[in-house]
Amino acid sequence: MAQALIFLAALSCFFVSASASAFDARPIPNEYEATTGTGLALNNTGAAATDAHAAVRVNPALLSTERAYSLNAGYHWPTSGRDFYQAAVVDGKTNAVAAGVSYTGYTEDYDPKEKELVAGVKSGEAKDSPVVRRGVIGVGQAFGRISAGIGATYVESHAIVEGDADVKGVGLNLGVAGAITPELRFGASLENASSRKIRDYAPRTIRAGMAYSFNENVMAYLDFRQRDRVFALEAPEWTLEDSAIERKAQREELEKNPERMAFASVSARVYDFFRLMGSYGQSVGDIERRALSGGAAVVNKNFSLTYTASRPYMARSTAHQAVSLGLDMAM
Repeated sequence: MAQALIFLAALSCFFVSASASAFDARPIPNEYEATTGTGLALNNTGAAATDAHAAVRVNPALLSTERAYSLNAGYHWPTSGRDFYQAAVVDGKTNAVAAGVSYTGYTEDYDPKEKELVAGVKSGEAKDSPVVRRGVIGVGQAFGRISAGIGATYVESHAIVEGDADVKGVGLNLGVAGAITPELRFGASLENASSRKIRDYAPRTIRAGMAYSFNENVMAYLDFRQRDRVFALEAPEWTLEDSAIERKAQREELEKNPERMAFASVSARVYDFFRLMGSYGQSVGDIERRALSGGAAVVNKNFSLTYTASRPYMARSTAHQAVSLGLDMAM
């Protein structure tokens, strides 16, 4: 445990000192990045190793690593906007090919007026996600020490820009994972590899990572994530009066500068029934973003109850805080 904490602290200091960012990132809604309540404790990372329910979205190749049938349900109180819930089912036991599905929905309707507009310029401080529902399905199979996975993301959403048509679409997900040694694992994935139609609601995301097990109770993670920017939320120059040609030029410029972040995370099981998790993320590039998250879980062989909290944008200590409550049951 002490080794893992030293590892996380040293890497966090390195990320802070290595940053040479020019200005703060404009936030996107928490729902865009949330995988599960447990996944939130690790900043929604874990390309090389994560729980099976988060793996449905993070890396479908990891579905084959747990030979169990399991359910997960979580309720989220985001930094702003509507509360949302997530549910997932993973079957890694009954067939050689493991499969999982996750669903995200809301208990209240979306209010398009819940956006902050300043002098005709969209500030990027979106108060709510326009997504109506998000469904992700994935399958994974092991081939010796290597696993491969494929999946799809379905998004149904109101338009971010008022007046545009509502959006429905499907994107392709891919993943690979494997073991270099019994202690050291690697993984990489690509989310929404194919659909530009839903790029502002399920932005293309590349993940790569390593995970090292110090012993059966402590694991450390290093992750890199590159995400395409959400034009209507993150473009600093976008105004309501811009023409379609001007918006297209601004989008093309934004696409040249995706968000890149590095993460260091630790998960430790204590006294066989208690798990602690923590993660720190730092942007790599000229836009400043830092993210901090953590969680605690009560676990046994068939049941776990998890509480997590996250500050996905640390520069906004008041407006950008999040907590989630997760329930995980293995059958």
